Amino acid sequence: LCYQVYPAKGTPYTYVLIFSVIGIVQAFNVIDSYFQSEVQSKYIMQVQVTGNLLSAAIKLVLIYLKMPLIAFVYAYSFDFFLLAIGYYFTYQRNGRNIFNWVYNSQLAKKLLQLSWPLIISGIMVSLYMKIDQLMIQNISGTKEAGAYATVASLSEAWNFIPTVIVTTLFPAILNARRDDLERYKKRIQNLYDLMVYLSLPAAVIITFTSHLIYKIYTPEYAYAAPVLSVHIWSGVFVFLGAANSQYLIAEGYVKLTFWRTGFGAIVNIVLNLFLIPKMGMMGAAIATLIAYASSAFFVLLIPKVSRQGVMMLKSLFLISLFQKIIKR
Repeated sequence: LCYQVYPAKGTPYTYVLIFSVIGIVQAFNVIDSYFQSEVQSKYIMQVQVTGNLLSAAIKLVLIYLKMPLIAFVYAYSFDFFLLAIGYYFTYQRNGRNIFNWVYNSQLAKKLLQLSWPLIISGIMVSLYMKIDQLMIQNISGTKEAGAYATVASLSEAWNFIPTVIVTTLFPAILNARRDDLERYKKRIQNLYDLMVYLSLPAAVIITFTSHLIYKIYTPEYAYAAPVLSVHIWSGVFVFLGAANSQYLIAEGYVKLTFWRTGFGAIVNIVLNLFLIPKMGMMGAAIATLIAYASSAFFVLLIPKVSRQGVMMLKSLFLISLFQKIIKR
């Protein structure tokens, strides 16, 4: 089967150019990483919350004024400029100076050598998070693709949470690795537990309220509610995978993040090819769920990190929770 993707009819390439500039502005995100390394994420959270509130307010005004699409393109781009400005002033206000930065070619080469698997992994994640929508559009049509897009947006709206939590907590967890390996292992298990405690209730609640959500959110796509009830469970594995990925990076197993993401992408694409023609967007949701689970637990196939897979399974099936209750 061959799938072709075309730009939306009449979409000016000016929009593409505007969005491309965003990549340059995102270089300021290194300030975010700096504060995370210093366990001072509260400063970054202040910037992000303020920026998101302003962004939402601007878009609401544009909707109220019935502005043309180009206004929203500029508004979306402005979000990133707003965050960059916030990062800059936060960094300067805390006794640092961005103008003291110097370029170190040797360090740059070293960082590139260490990070290329993560770069490719990021591309593959983008691929297999969106490939199902493209395949549905080609197989089942635009209407079903639109309905599935609402499912994906509702299901994935929470996926920023594990990244925020993990990047905030992991520096403190690494401190335990330096001082006490046993305590380090316990903290990682606690992190996996936390990921399940947050994602599992959300999955259960949305599973049983999906019809109500669609009645409020977008009634015209109410028939997609059962698909949301399935797709939302992929979030459990996104949460666990985010925590485990941070562990792999901290331990120097960066290439494993590349292989696990590639494995998840292959599983997703293959399952989509078989399930979408038979089951439509429900098949895509099942494929996504299986792919995320396969990616998260790929570490079970690698002997040197298989223990992490066992720890995630203990969290997923609440075994570690029962062990804590029994010990008390």
